Amino acid sequence: MSSERIRLRLVQAGYNEEQLFTLSRDDLLEALARHILYPPAETKEVLKGAEGGMERTEELSKAEERELRMMELREMELRDREEERQLRREQLQLERQREERELLKEERLAKELERQMKKDEENRAQKESVPGQLRYFGKMLDPFIPKIGREH
Repeated sequence: MSSERIRLRLVQAGYNEEQLFTLSRDDLLEALARHILYPPAETKEVLKGAEGGMERTEELSKAEERELRMMELREMELRDREEERQLRREQLQLERQREERELLKEERLAKELERQMKKDEENRAQKESVPGQLRYFGKMLDPFIPKIGREH
């Protein structure tokens, strides 16, 4: 890689271009290596050049750092709000499903009750009718009346 290209990458990383022109190729390579090995927001790099060296802080300035933290906090708050909304949606959905199940259960019970009432009404009507009463009393007398049939 040429010295110009190394300088270009270091300038893109935030180094001062004028100070980079004062460095030798070895110092440029060392600075590039440090930049690649150590992430910019985590370390301070010291570059030694031909004229005594240059110190470059890779950390953001305090104002930028505060702004970055504020943005991170906002993002976290937004994520938290979105998670809360998602939880509320899930809770509402579960509640609706529970209510639907309860409604279906109530409908089944109502239908069962209606069917049982209809059956009871039919049984009562059948017992109160003349043929129903004859059948009822006939069944009561069955054990007392001998069976007439073919006797061999």
